[in-house]
Amino acid sequence: MTPSNTRISRPRWLRSVSFLLLVPLLAMAGFNLASSARAQDAPTISMWFNSTGGSETADCLIATAIEPFNALGGVQVDATLQANSWDATRTAVAGGAGPDVVTTPGPSFGYALAEAGQVLSLDDYATQYGWSETFVPWALDLGRVNGELYSIPNEIETLVLYYNETLFQENGWTPPTTLTELMTLSETIAAAGIIPFAHANAEWRPTNEWFVGEFLNHHAGPEKVYQALSGEIPWTDPAFVEAITLLDQMQQNGWFMGGLDRYYTTTSADAAALMAEGEAAMKIEGTWFVTDALTFFRRALPGEVGIRNQLRGDGYFTIDMSIAKGFDVGISDYRLRFRWDIFNVTNTPKFNVGNLNMFPDRAGFVRYDGTLATCDAQAGRCMQFALRYEF
Repeated sequence: MTPSNTRISRPRWLRSVSFLLLVPLLAMAGFNLASSARAQDAPTISMWFNSTGGSETADCLIATAIEPFNALGGVQVDATLQANSWDATRTAVAGGAGPDVVTTPGPSFGYALAEAGQVLSLDDYATQYGWSETFVPWALDLGRVNGELYSIPNEIETLVLYYNETLFQENGWTPPTTLTELMTLSETIAAAGIIPFAHANAEWRPTNEWFVGEFLNHHAGPEKVYQALSGEIPWTDPAFVEAITLLDQMQQNGWFMGGLDRYYTTTSADAAALMAEGEAAMKIEGTWFVTDALTFFRRALPGEVGIRNQLRGDGYFTIDMSIAKGFDVGISDYRLRFRWDIFNVTNTPKFNVGNLNMFPDRAGFVRYDGTLATCDAQAGRCMQFALRYEF
């Protein structure tokens, strides 16, 4: 199947800045980014690279950017792979640790770090390295908090309407160019028994923000959005209310993954697979999806049976249980609380379909080679205990 996309235009000042670099106070005070010190005397700064879902992207960044930079001598970057890097980073920074250079999912996330005094102002570096000449003003301004610069963008993404071109051709559908056409087409697609949008929210809750921004811009219009951001008109303007009402209608109609229950529990990979298989027709997502699209939308290579889900393994279920008890200690507002958590109470094995032996010339053909972990990288039932003193 062939993927295609229709660009959803946005005014330049409102395009999304996806990642920001922030420099924590703990290591950067008095530090010259362009130090010409000898390699053996050069300072080392740490940076974490997200490896959630695989380390391919992080490995590529390190190999093509960090390693050549370190080879120049001078300042050295200590690159570390870190799963769930944002959650791990903000927890570490809050405790006075973490990497020296912090990557956040966007400018709003950096705002909280700046307000908490956990990051260093970059104004001196901006002056020293002429960042006002490197960045367009609106992009640099996104990193300002109370007039000071705390973050800079390292990539810019925009949202796109992707659609399964093969599916559209088979059904005679035309890609929409307006929000009204999108609503009408979605109703037609749903009537054909196909999910209009392969949207997923299980792994990234701010996904909701994408759709709110698109509907506000394409229904109310970018001029009104700018006026609202500037404080000239309220966000309760009828045009904004109508835009959110249309978005709510889409979701209530079950056009997102077939229902809100599936939308909030489906992973990005599963949503992309449904779109590739023709079970879903469209997807509103950022340009970052292109890499995933190349994975799911391709024809089978010689010897392959397809992209995914051609062979299905055994299903599995799990039951978790928690028991908690609070104890008064004889002092008002002071309590001792005990908690016992049990994961996989029935000790039911979860066979790892990813390790299914599919090589006919090997022993154990069509047998599982392993099981999925329940917790702490261990299969089977596991438990944890906690004792908490509340005051």
